[in-house]
Amino acid sequence: MFQRFLIVIALMIPFEILDSETDDDSMKTLPQRFGIFKTKWFGIILLLPFVLLEFFKEKIEVSTLIIAVITALFIGFTTLKRDKYYTSFWVESVPICWWLLLVFT
Repeated sequence: MFQRFLIVIALMIPFEILDSETDDDSMKTLPQRFGIFKTKWFGIILLLPFVLLEFFKEKIEVSTLIIAVITALFIGFTTLKRDKYYTSFWVESVPICWWLLLVFT
């Protein structure tokens, strides 16, 4: 359960960054408080325990590492100038890719 919590929070980071320009200053979102660079690092650091928790399971899935790398890339390439479809389609498709990896491996 905690592993899923970490990936969901990490997947929210690109949305937070893209919305940071339009969010009200009183909301104090992560990018508004700490900046975009530190927010990206926070999201990537969240992926470390996500992967490490996989080693406590009886059956280790390689798909977890693949999804962590894909998520880290999406977080790293997120900028304020990205199109809304970047998050609406590509970032939202990560759980679907994870499911497909689990089904076909």
